[in-house]
Amino acid sequence: MQAGNSEQAKDKYTLALELACQLNWVRQIYIVQCCLADIAIFQGQLDEAQLLLKDGLYLAEVNCDRTHLAYCQRTLAKLAQAQGNASEAVYWEKLALETFDALGMELEAQTTQNLLIDWGDNKEG
Repeated sequence: MQAGNSEQAKDKYTLALELACQLNWVRQIYIVQCCLADIAIFQGQLDEAQLLLKDGLYLAEVNCDRTHLAYCQRTLAKLAQAQGNASEAVYWEKLALETFDALGMELEAQTTQNLLIDWGDNKEG
């Protein structure tokens, strides 16, 4: 993602969040929050990402939404990595990988596995 593209994406996701809130579309709200957290991490706004993910993780757990839970876990791993906490990053990434695998989301599991490899770990480790 490039800086200009991330700003455009943030604007569009912010609009999507506003519309989802107007419609009280809870699931879409926390999905968009996770996307906004990814953008915030890319832009170095780690405190903002943390706040967005805290709500999203809670809602995913309360609503037993394992798909969103896996995405939150993966984004929490990206946040921990950006904060320089490699062990926490690997912890969240492994949880995300397990959840994606359990859901049969092969592409997401592979993407998650690739992050682990990039971070110098492996699934068995």
